[in-house]
Amino acid sequence: MPTTNNYDIVQGSDLTMVLTVTYNGEAVDLTGASIVTTVIDRNGSDIAEVTTTSHTTPASGITTILIPDTTTDTWAIGCYSIQSKCTLADGTEGVIDDSWVNVRYAN
Repeated sequence: MPTTNNYDIVQGSDLTMVLTVTYNGEAVDLTGASIVTTVIDRNGSDIAEVTTTSHTTPASGITTILIPDTTTDTWAIGCYSIQSKCTLADGTEGVIDDSWVNVRYAN
C-alpha cells in the first residue's frame, strides 16, 4: 500500500520528498531500482515527471525525490496529485507514494 503525504511549497521552490519503501513492514532494497514521480493537475494532465535512480540509503529502502525549483516555478498556485511508481532491479513494479502538494505564493 502506498504512503500518503501532504506537501506544502512556495511556487518556485524545491519539492523534496524523503520516502522509505517497505513491503509487509520490511524495507525494500532499492539497489538498481528506478522511481518515476509524476505530478498531475486537476484536469488529470501530467505537468511534471522526474526519474530517481540514485537513492539515499538503497539497502534500507530510503530514497529522496527532488523536483527542482526550475520546475515548480511554472506551476500555477493550487493543489496537485503526486504519484511515485517504483521499478525494482528484478522488474517488480508498484506504486509507493500517492500524495498531494499544495503550491502557494511566498508571503
